Amino acid sequence: MYKIPGQLTSARNTGVETLATIANAAFAGAERMTALNLNAARTFLEDSAANTRALVAVRGVQGFVSLQNKLAKPGLEKAAAYSRSARQIAAETREALSEVMERQVSRLDRKPGKAA
Repeated sequence: MYKIPGQLTSARNTGVETLATIANAAFAGAERMTALNLNAARTFLEDSAANTRALVAVRGVQGFVSLQNKLAKPGLEKAAAYSRSARQIAAETREALSEVMERQVSRLDRKPGKAA
């Protein structure tokens, strides 16, 4: 007789599924960023301890300059690697969310009775 209750139930279920998919994608991205940040913090602490031990062992200005030059490059490389990883995680999360939204828009475009 009336199709509206069934349509409302279907729309509600689709909405719940879409929200769950969005939440899962967002949490996966946040989880990856958290892991990246924890690993970066751990590495930073380990490197800081090693660098402090090396600094304490330095004798003279020339040794200090030499140590500074030796430590600068790995630090910059690690910062660049962190930045690349963070950008990759953000891009992959954005892509996953975009796919969900594109599927949702596609479903809406296919709905029967849609005004053109």
